[in-house]
Amino acid sequence: MFIKADLSRVFDGVPVAVHSINPEGVFEYANTSWLNLFGYPESEVLGKHLTDFIHPDYRTKAENKFREFTEKGELEMLHMKFIRKDGSEIKTSIHSFAVYGSSGTFMRSYAFVEPYNVQPEHTNSCPMPTQADVKNEFVNELLAAISHHWRQPLNALGLNIQNLSESFTSSEHEEMFKEFENISMSIILEMSETIDTFKDFFRVQEDGWFSISKAVGQTLSMYDSLLKESGVAVCVTCNCEEGQTVFTPEHRPVCSGLCKLASGSEINFKQVMMHLLSNAVNAIKRSGQIHGKIHINITNFKGGKTVEVVNNGGGISKEIMERIFEPYFTTSEVGQNKGLGLYLAKTLVEKSLGGTLKCTAEKSTTTFTVAIK
Repeated sequence: MFIKADLSRVFDGVPVAVHSINPEGVFEYANTSWLNLFGYPESEVLGKHLTDFIHPDYRTKAENKFREFTEKGELEMLHMKFIRKDGSEIKTSIHSFAVYGSSGTFMRSYAFVEPYNVQPEHTNSCPMPTQADVKNEFVNELLAAISHHWRQPLNALGLNIQNLSESFTSSEHEEMFKEFENISMSIILEMSETIDTFKDFFRVQEDGWFSISKAVGQTLSMYDSLLKESGVAVCVTCNCEEGQTVFTPEHRPVCSGLCKLASGSEINFKQVMMHLLSNAVNAIKRSGQIHGKIHINITNFKGGKTVEVVNNGGGISKEIMERIFEPYFTTSEVGQNKGLGLYLAKTLVEKSLGGTLKCTAEKSTTTFTVAIK
């Protein structure tokens, strides 16, 4: 009861549909957003099998993918069609991650679910993304960030639960339970703080003056877990009127210089950085680079401001370079990437920040440069 109550407090505080499923594929938890999305009361969800809510055409796929997930612990973003309480159909995008016990046994999965809009087929006259496309791409980035932030805390919580059950065979179980309670509360508080971090990330003025280095630092904080999990090291260098400041994920001093944009939308700048960081991590993963590195170079003088995002995930061919900013163009496997990230980043830089976004590549590195007057 202790665990359920606090997990409910954490998950019910997010506007994203979240559910938890045990190794048999049975629902253990569904937050308020999930229940609202599908229209079911909690009493009709908990204890039911996942396939009870999946459209018949997708049930075999769901069973196969879930079995694969429990065995490998890896699952790409899935598209599944659910049946709502009122009988209507809804297609969704699902991001999942697994929780394991100390022996490596699969304990449960957590999934973030959102409505999925089918992207239009590619034609010679490339369609422009709709507002829904833009929103979905941003939400996908946020879901990925939340998922990676919570993966390790939930694994740790799962281990503590398993250790608790084992402790009842010992005469010291009372002391063990107290330790478990303290550690678990610490983990849950950390997860709650993640929500606050995301809220602070968006609590900015739509337009105005803002610090480039601070905005970069806040965006990196959102990607801490993803970067660590991917084995990617990040180094930021800020060159401005106050001299040079270097900061890494382990030690991030805020630049003391007046790194201000003359005018612009801070949230849109952060969204640009999200897309460029996500693109850099994906490029490094695809390249098979063991020692992934991202360098972010900020230059801020009266003559102009630039932010370079450099990754060592290999260069880009001329053919791809010509299309890299096209909407729906992607080099990722089908279903893993809509190909909107770089297009949206370029659009935001040009229309919201009044600047330019360019890409250059060498044999082993690719650089995206945001230039703002």
